[in-house]
Formats: sequence, structure tokens, C-alpha cells
Amino acid sequence: MSNSDLLDETEKLLLKTLEITTFMKSDPKEQTPKNRTSVVSNLKAIERNLLLVYHNASRFKEPTIEQILNDMNDDIKKISYLINTNRPIQKVYLDVLKARNVGTTYGIFGILNCLEKGDYDSTHWLTYCLCATIYDFIEKTKFIMNSRVLPSEIRELVKKNLDDLGQSEINEIFELIDENLIAKHYKDCIDNCRKALMRIAEVIVLKLGEEAKTSYEGNLNIMSEKNVIDSLEKRDFSTFFSILSQKSQHEGLDMTNKLTSEDCSYFIDTTYIKLKRLLDKFWKSRKS
Repeated sequence: MSNSDLLDETEKLLLKTLEITTFMKSDPKEQTPKNRTSVVSNLKAIERNLLLVYHNASRFKEPTIEQILNDMNDDIKKISYLINTNRPIQKVYLDVLKARNVGTTYGIFGILNCLEKGDYDSTHWLTYCLCATIYDFIEKTKFIMNSRVLPSEIRELVKKNLDDLGQSEINEIFELIDENLIAKHYKDCIDNCRKALMRIAEVIVLKLGEEAKTSYEGNLNIMSEKNVIDSLEKRDFSTFFSILSQKSQHEGLDMTNKLTSEDCSYFIDTTYIKLKRLLDKFWKSRKS
């Protein structure tokens, strides 16, 4: 299988596994041998697929994928507060993609251990952490593989797509974001990233012929109901937006955790990626 096929299959396995563990956590009747076996087989397939992607990239010397794998270490450290927990999410990435620390309580091995003990709350929680990490990797990898562009070119693609959609106002928001970054107005920078995501969600909902909601979450729900995005994607978009909101609020309160230029650059780049993903999903839904 090609790397693209492996990633597509992995996305489906992730969503299915998360659904099963959710059922098992909430309903004892779902804690059946069949479901337990499904979780185990799915996790092993996910691990196999991702390791194959990594080894294929190394064997065929695909520098873009190798770079993503290396960069993800720093990215995941920066979003370690994505889940409000003491479990460092970068451990999940290292366990799965590079098969390190086999005895750790995190990642696939941690999920299997919790499942064996009958701890379904932890099984579901660690599966969610795993999905959040791997989905971010898949999103970045598939974008690079499909577009054959460098990450630095994503901004220009987004701006062109927005102009084609008649949304130059969102490009103006990104101009403000750049000005905020230069002026070191980091809270404004984060607030405008939120504003750009909120606006594109409103635009997509209106293009779908629906009445836009006042909240970002409400518009994501409409996109999910209209099959523009699936439940895992909705969770991903919602989680990143929550991170932006939290960082904006904490910036004015927490003197020990001030935003830096590097933080804002990361959030700006990720905002572009999320926005591009939403646009891609919208155009794909229009064609189907």
C-alpha cells in the first residue's frame, strides 16, 4: 500500500477505535470480548500502518515526511496542554511513530494495558490522546503529500482560496495577525487567529445554505451534520480553537506563562493549516 492509502486506512481505524472505546466506557453491555478484540486488532493495525509510513519515507528518502516527523516533536511539546492532563502527549507520538519506550504507560501499549485490566475510562482517555496526536500527524503529512508544497507555501494557497471564495476580509484579518506579531501584541495575535477561524466557519455554513450560528462550535456542528467534516475532525478543530481561547485568557492573567513570538508563530501556522483543511473539506463536499 502507498503511504496515502496507509494514512486513509489509519484515519478510519482511529475513528472506529474511538467510537468503540466510547461505547465501552459509557455502557457496561458494550464491554464485550468482541469489542475488546476489535480495539486490540485496530490498535495493532494503526501501529503497523504508521511505522510503515515512517519506514517508507526513510527508504524512499522523502524529505518532506521526514521533516514532518522531526518537527512534530517540537509541535507536540507546544500543544502538550491540548489535553488537560499530566500525561505528556508527546510520549504517545514517540511510542507509536518511532516504537520507543515499549514499556511505557502511554500510547498503544498503555491502551492495551488498561484494556487488559478492565479500566475502560483510561482506555478511552488514552485512545483520545492517541487520536489527537496521530490525527495531527496525518493532517500535516497528507497535506504535504497531496499538494507537494513546502509548509511555508501554505499561507499563499490559503490566501488564494479565500480570494476565490470572495473572502478577502479574512485575508485582512491575517494581515492584522502579522502586524500583531511584529508589534509583539501577542494576545491580539491569538484573538485574530480565533476570529479568522470563526469567520471561515460562518462562511462555509452560509455557503451550505444554512443559518450561521454565533458560536464556532455551533457552526462546526452544522458542518458535521452536513457531512462536510466527520466527528474526529470536528473534535480536532474544536480542540485547537479551545487552545487559542485558553491561551488568550491566560495571557492577561498568568504572568508565569506569557506568550512568546515562537508560540504565536506556531499558532498562526496551525491556524492556516486548520483553515486550509476546512476549505478543502468544504470544496470536496460540494463535488460529492
